[in-house]
Amino acid sequence: MANLNKGTTFVSGGEVTAAKLNDMVDNATITDITATDLASNNAMVTIGTAPANKAGNLYFDNGSNSTFGAKNGELLVYSGGMFHSAAENVETVMTFLSTESPVVGSVMTLDTTTNDQVKMSSVANDTSVVGVVAETSSTKARVVRTGYAKVKCNGSLTDANRGNYLVASATAGQATTASVIEAGTFGRVMSIDLSDDTIAYAMIFPATQPSGTAYMEVLAEDNNTTGISYGQIETYTQALLTVTPNKPHPFSLKLNAYWKAGDGFNNNTINFTASIKEGSNTLHTLVSSVTITDQSTHPLTADILIPNTSTEERTFTLLLDADSGTGGTYYGHVQAVQWKVV
Repeated sequence: MANLNKGTTFVSGGEVTAAKLNDMVDNATITDITATDLASNNAMVTIGTAPANKAGNLYFDNGSNSTFGAKNGELLVYSGGMFHSAAENVETVMTFLSTESPVVGSVMTLDTTTNDQVKMSSVANDTSVVGVVAETSSTKARVVRTGYAKVKCNGSLTDANRGNYLVASATAGQATTASVIEAGTFGRVMSIDLSDDTIAYAMIFPATQPSGTAYMEVLAEDNNTTGISYGQIETYTQALLTVTPNKPHPFSLKLNAYWKAGDGFNNNTINFTASIKEGSNTLHTLVSSVTITDQSTHPLTADILIPNTSTEERTFTLLLDADSGTGGTYYGHVQAVQWKVV
């Protein structure tokens, strides 16, 4: 119940003056106002650490309630089973996968199976990061899309990480730091939690979407005219290129090539299979058991995604495998091969 405290106290026999009467009103105070003292269609702003549940009330949180990731200075309103920041333009309440249990600071990515649904990140440098969790309730989460937020990281942080960028790690719902902007960068570390060195407070922004810089290598035809005379089942291998990714991202590999029958191939046939290999591993079959007759050419094109999680050197080859035929000579010609980070 609210209490009214008068500004002036009169005593028996005391003099009543205009000044004292004014002071009684002007200096009066009201204390202990609660929500029950207000009309049903009114609410109040309370200064203090926001409690777990105060439906219909506003809180100016000056206590940083870590239960739902509040930071000192946030204005919060409780509605729909959770607190919402007054800065709704930078946050969105979204449903998350029922099989997951994100916590405050979890990194969330787009889930295209349902409207306004997110899931915990699990792919390094994921470019579909939506934001980080500020609070959860049942199967819904308050996700900070831009602004200042708590972020869970997959390793210990130090003062040296202040100013680092944040990208999704391969650990579910957790970020890792980067010294430069990389694909999927979604935040920048502002401070380190003194009580938990795996927690960063960071400025969150839309995840970086790389344009995909292309790296072209062209191999001239006259460098690839070593033929195979068909007298037995043989193969022809052409080195394509060696890739040294500067980021641990997947990349695309585009090939434009062809095989060509030699001059002595008249009235002959040959069946062959063409594939892209990395060592002994076949990454992609271009054609399988294709029959070529006479002096003809056959195009070999590919546009494939190469999974990649490191910056280690990788070497790719084109393999032409003659498996049957009536004889002759053929050549493999690689016109151009391109790779780019995606």
